[in-house]
Amino acid sequence: MYRCDEKLAHQSHFFENYQVKEYVDSGLYSSIYRAVDLRDKTQWAIKVVDKSREYGLLQYPHDVKHLALSQGRPEIIQLREAYDLGSTGILVTQWADGDLKHRNESFRTIKDDYTFRVLAKQMLEAVQALDTLGLNHSEAKAVDFLYVAPEGRIKISALERAEWDSKPNDRILVTVFNALEAISANVELSSSSQSLLESIKAAEMPVDEAKALEKNNVDVWLRSPDITSIQNFSEKLAKANAACLAEENRIFEKEAARKKPKANELLKHEAFSDIPEDVRLELSASQT
Repeated sequence: MYRCDEKLAHQSHFFENYQVKEYVDSGLYSSIYRAVDLRDKTQWAIKVVDKSREYGLLQYPHDVKHLALSQGRPEIIQLREAYDLGSTGILVTQWADGDLKHRNESFRTIKDDYTFRVLAKQMLEAVQALDTLGLNHSEAKAVDFLYVAPEGRIKISALERAEWDSKPNDRILVTVFNALEAISANVELSSSSQSLLESIKAAEMPVDEAKALEKNNVDVWLRSPDITSIQNFSEKLAKANAACLAEENRIFEKEAARKKPKANELLKHEAFSDIPEDVRLELSASQT
């Protein structure tokens, strides 16, 4: 863990209340640990932010704000408390028992159609929660969908990468589809579940447009002038970039105009007609 102000650390009682058990992961400006609350023996995730670096200093209040504004939303990982310890910031959040990318053993054991539909419902509810809050989480990945066993629920995390934007989170629906499609390989899907997958898949960019975008990204290099002479190189390169940018904008404008599904609409699908509002996603202890 990073250095912190000893006086602030003592006043916070953080090290009296929590025992850090193991390192989990790290990112650009922070590290994640699993910790136990010594008062009630519950598990929590500890995000330690390095505020001695400029990026961490700027991100810490941003992270606290986004997590605080999502308080009370069962579909989003919750912040328990935050500690500003000078050059280190600490966020105590809910501990997840698995995710849909790296710690996904529990999800690979889903075999029945009903559990599959419960999973789909909770993932879509997480996306709907972001839409309701006006948070666009376009960079969300499968690893950001976490399973919190005590609540029997899928929750979305990594809100530090979300932005305030009223646009629907249709790009996350592509992540939802890819995750569900992978799990469906082990499930004998009902016709309603198959229909649901097709409905979610509609969020994907059509193949022709995706290929055109990929080709355009390659073309920026093909159109770039050979560096045989420095003379006029910058001007020629600028023209090549401008041409590719114009084509990229055309593709994205076409994609923006296309009608895509929204999470709140997908939650009305017939596949969820027999699933209660407060349903739990139950995965046995041996699976988590």
